Amino acid sequence: MSCKHKRELFLLTRNSNNPILKLYYKVYCKILMNVINEAEKVNYNRRILESSTKPKTTWNIINELLGKQHSSNDIQKLTIEGSHLTSQHDIANSFNKYFSSIIDKLNCNTSDKSSLKNSSTYCNKNQNPPMVFTFFQHMK
Repeated sequence: MSCKHKRELFLLTRNSNNPILKLYYKVYCKILMNVINEAEKVNYNRRILESSTKPKTTWNIINELLGKQHSSNDIQKLTIEGSHLTSQHDIANSFNKYFSSIIDKLNCNTSDKSSLKNSSTYCNKNQNPPMVFTFFQHMK
């Protein structure tokens, strides 16, 4: 109703040279903007307070205000040495295995020469094949 009244005032002030009416319109616009801003704050606070996951809800509100759309970055298919994995569980296990082995490789590369002689067979044993990522967009 307030926005409708504002539009009516705008039409009146546009067609009038009355300075008092124009001043009234400006003041009305300012008050209406403050009311709208306060209503938005109350709405966002209510959404956050009623949420069971407050940080997630807060970020959803921030992304909504920034106009960001939620996109899914799920990996649909993973190819390791010619075998194709499509199960999310299998893909997660492959990532876990791959990234767990990296620390061993880093330790082998950064260790001094005396410890490298003792661990060289251990380091070669943990070599994993390179991973190939394929991204498929969801059709909606």
